[in-house]
Amino acid sequence: MTSTHAGEGEIRAILDARIAATRTKDAVRATACFAEDAVVFDVVDPLAYHGVEAIRGRAETWFSTFRDDSIGYELKDMTISVGGRVAHCHSLNHAYGSLTSGGRLDMWWRE
Repeated sequence: MTSTHAGEGEIRAILDARIAATRTKDAVRATACFAEDAVVFDVVDPLAYHGVEAIRGRAETWFSTFRDDSIGYELKDMTISVGGRVAHCHSLNHAYGSLTSGGRLDMWWRE
């Protein structure tokens, strides 16, 4: 296995853990991979969250809008590129489930 493949495997493991945590609505585990000073952009206002605590708070708020104990969440067409000490990943993300408001979410976005 080359170092590039090893790097891809490490990133896949991080993403798999984040997916599993999101599905079970565990905001601490879902945000464990973020640096303390990370910035995450969102699809609703505010459009940016600065710092892992803000990101975690956003995850908790989002998770609380789902009625069930789990969320449907998957990544499709994921591509990981690793070069030296830098890596890039992109995917199509899909979240779905019943909402506490009585509606249903079925949403896709690029990440």
